[in-house]
Amino acid sequence: MLKEVVLIRLILIVLLVIYHSLAPFTHAWPMPGAIEFNGEGYKIIADLAYSFMLEAFVFISGLILGFQARKCPERLNFKNLIGKKSRRLMLPCVIWSIIYFMLLDDRNLTPVHFFYSILNGEGHLWFLPMLFWCFVGIFLLEKTKIPKMYCLILAILIALLPMVDLPLRIDYTMSYFVYFYCGYYLTSENRVSKDLISNKITLLVVFIGYLGLFCLFNYTEWPSIFESEGFIGRMTVSFFTRLGRLIYSSLGIVFIYLWALDFSFRKNVSQNLITLSTCCFGVYIFQQYILKSLYYHSSFCEIFGVWFPIIGALFTLSVSLLLSGIMMKSKVGRMLIG
Repeated sequence: MLKEVVLIRLILIVLLVIYHSLAPFTHAWPMPGAIEFNGEGYKIIADLAYSFMLEAFVFISGLILGFQARKCPERLNFKNLIGKKSRRLMLPCVIWSIIYFMLLDDRNLTPVHFFYSILNGEGHLWFLPMLFWCFVGIFLLEKTKIPKMYCLILAILIALLPMVDLPLRIDYTMSYFVYFYCGYYLTSENRVSKDLISNKITLLVVFIGYLGLFCLFNYTEWPSIFESEGFIGRMTVSFFTRLGRLIYSSLGIVFIYLWALDFSFRKNVSQNLITLSTCCFGVYIFQQYILKSLYYHSSFCEIFGVWFPIIGALFTLSVSLLLSGIMMKSKVGRMLIG
């Protein structure tokens, strides 16, 4: 495994748990129980955690595939890529979505809608079919033999298009594929420069650029400039929102990637960190079940009051790691979260 991926994955999974523990303050989840207090600080932390986290998860998946393709080009055939990723991503998506319905979703769906929902991925599991289509996209592009630079430009243009409702999370794939392809391109073509990695000024400039653009697009009133322009104004705001997200999330990815590369070149990544990294998929699976059970099916939030997101994040991360470690000891467990 790429050592930098180990570091990035561990940071991202912590950011994921932090974001979901704070999700009620972003209005992504309803506020649990009778909790009423100003959580603006929590919202800012959640926004920062979310600002490039999902994009970076997709990016490192592309990094790994590109590295594997450079070492073993035969991995890009249908059986090794599409077949294995169906088992790795779509099978867990279906099984854990059924469990999600059993534990957390009380909707009364018809059999057809139920089947469609589990293929789409319930709750946080939407990420799995989206990622699956990213692998399919690489497979198809490699078959066409289109030059990689043209593919990259095409992926950027698609990411800037307005999102339309497409089945099986293909609409989400259109937005995230550019990050996957960037990771794939970097490692498949071995485009990483050691001189760039060791340049601390570069890291500082990238971080300042990321933070500045994040604040600009999230905490200023820039959309009001186009309020009087009607439909054209709304489309303009929509375009620049997507463009801004693309730029600052990319800068966030560049920062964490360069930092991880620099760290892995200078210091040894311990076996303990590598072992923890293998549990990250399991933490991703378990964390939302645990948090939603705590928030909406217990008196957890009332007991801990203003501290409930912090205690919830620590508890969820610990229990998710424990459950992941237990499941990784069995063949069936590794099939579901390995």
